[in-house]
Amino acid sequence: MSSVTYVLKGFINNSTFMDATPGAVSTIGELSTQSSTYSTTKANYFQESTAPDLTLVSFTSNDSSQGNVQVPQNLATQVLEIAAWVYAQTQAVPNPGEIAAATITSGLLAQFETSAQNFTCGTMISDGTYWVPEWVQWENTTDSTYGSISTGNTNIIKIWFVDGSFKTEYDGYQIVVIPPITPLNNFFTTSANVEALLDAVTYIDTINLIQGAKNGNPETVIVGETYDYVDPNNANNLLPTNWTLLIYGPAGNNIDAIQNALINYILANSSYTQAQWTNILPSLFKQTEFTLIPMWDQFAIPNRNQQSGIFSPLANASRALSMMTSVAQSYSAKQIASNTVVQTFPYANIPLVSCGSANNSGNNFQLEDVFPDLLSVPSTSTDFSKMSAGTQTFFLMINSMLIAAQSLTQYGNVPTGMSTLTRDGIFYLVSTLNNINYLMVCKSNFPLADVNAFGSDGVFVTTGSGSDGSGSGSDGTGSSVGSGVTNTLDPDHLGNGGVLSNGNLTLSSTSGTWHSAHALLGATAGSYYVEATINKIGAGVGLGLCNGVENMNGFVGNDASGILAYDEVSPSVASGIFTNGAFVTAGVVATSGHFPLVAGDTIGMAVNLTAQMVWFYNAQTGLWNNDVIANQNPVGNIGGISIQSLIEAGYQDIVYPAVSVMSTNDQISVNLGATTFVHTAPTGYASWADTSGQVVGG
Repeated sequence: MSSVTYVLKGFINNSTFMDATPGAVSTIGELSTQSSTYSTTKANYFQESTAPDLTLVSFTSNDSSQGNVQVPQNLATQVLEIAAWVYAQTQAVPNPGEIAAATITSGLLAQFETSAQNFTCGTMISDGTYWVPEWVQWENTTDSTYGSISTGNTNIIKIWFVDGSFKTEYDGYQIVVIPPITPLNNFFTTSANVEALLDAVTYIDTINLIQGAKNGNPETVIVGETYDYVDPNNANNLLPTNWTLLIYGPAGNNIDAIQNALINYILANSSYTQAQWTNILPSLFKQTEFTLIPMWDQFAIPNRNQQSGIFSPLANASRALSMMTSVAQSYSAKQIASNTVVQTFPYANIPLVSCGSANNSGNNFQLEDVFPDLLSVPSTSTDFSKMSAGTQTFFLMINSMLIAAQSLTQYGNVPTGMSTLTRDGIFYLVSTLNNINYLMVCKSNFPLADVNAFGSDGVFVTTGSGSDGSGSGSDGTGSSVGSGVTNTLDPDHLGNGGVLSNGNLTLSSTSGTWHSAHALLGATAGSYYVEATINKIGAGVGLGLCNGVENMNGFVGNDASGILAYDEVSPSVASGIFTNGAFVTAGVVATSGHFPLVAGDTIGMAVNLTAQMVWFYNAQTGLWNNDVIANQNPVGNIGGISIQSLIEAGYQDIVYPAVSVMSTNDQISVNLGATTFVHTAPTGYASWADTSGQVVGG
């Protein structure tokens, strides 16, 4: 039986600490009204006999195979017993004062060693009298369903004691979408009908829809987004569409989570494909953004006791490219090399490195494409008024962002009108102007990985067996030769919500959105064969190929950096071979809708990197690329699907096998060749477990 992962996150209310003052919240032991909005699936658990003053409020109780579940009674009991033990130590008579966090964790292990392990805790916090840890985390070992020793499953339990910490650190969220019109398929009627339907929705209608969507659950924040509908028969005919989102949990209030929620909702509630929706709502499905990196770490005049430092205006071009490569991991190497620009900004004389996403509308990849009259002059200069009004607004927005991003941390207060985002481990401050998102890297991220210190040449070189730029560990990819490395799925290239098990060969999910993982070892040349077995399919799974810049927070093949053979059975039905946001049809017989999968199937992928071609084998049909062997056969390079653009969009032509899953009801295991294949590998194709000539990382 495949292992599952269970996650429980919650808060411990302690009635003895409740502050009866209206509007006041006790420092410890009391959940605030604001924090109570962080989940729509909260549940309360208490045990009168052993912990009469304590209540566990669960916010996340997630089984990787089932989704949201009730907290098992044994686990709820253990949580309350551990919380009671913590309070017993901190409220002992006489008052022990501050207790070290290490004392708490070692005491917990000694007290509960027969049923729990791997205790950690946060910083000790005081209300002026008593001390408690911000939070405690551990792993249950004995539960009959999830215990790590008793069942072999994985579990993570984390409870907070301090509302101030929970409020900023809880990372779960839920988003409820309220569309402008329903059913969504009406967007594919005539533009006149779409306009009439949009105009018919009144303010009162919208308020009633919002109240109904709340279902008695007050939201953390309500967000409105406007995206232009593009008339498919007249690209100049644009209709604004207003979408409302109820967000439960501040972690969901970021541009990536909002976009993913909208896209998933639309695809789940319509019968049209993502490619078709992209044509009529391009600003939603392909959002325009610029990544902005202030060179926070280089000073001409360093900080002094009585005077703030002044940044150096000199920007090494290689160092600027290194920064953008380190930060914008979803951007291709070509996109970064062609569109990275450095401009010294008047605020503290700081150089600002910028690059636009390849998805940007109108090919606006550089700031000058949007603001051709942008000047580097202070707002007090007489030349400032020579810029257009729109450019002046942008300039002032960037100035405000720089001031905030210099001191903002992940748990700090965000300026009004801005938001934050953590993407690929980078913490951003985000502002939106005229439907363009501007993502500024906060100073707290520095120093950046793989970027040399200011004063060196800044060349993006990583450790490896060579240093000559030949591709043996110094090619700008963070790669090194993979000889002797066991190839598995790479935990460092795993989408949020994805879970690896079975020695990092099996991918499952803790969420209801697409995410992916690619292999640890990639390759630049040779012919390889891999297989994947469908353990479960409740929504969608697939096997594919990607380069090192493919975003794992989605499905492989959503853009030009990947290709995926997949089957989606719920909530919409679609299957085939997918790349660059569309089904492959050229040179292949009807791949759209013709890659059926059921649990137990083993599918294959043959990749010829010399010929830059790929073939997918379907066990249900017995066909390569859904065509007869005379037309599609990796032996002899017959037919095949070109992966030239996929290779060129990545780092140094390195590609990786990858898998994708859509929901908690999906699971797929990859065989890179460490065990015998189910099907016969094509003649001349090695397994991807053969590390000769392969590279690590990406």
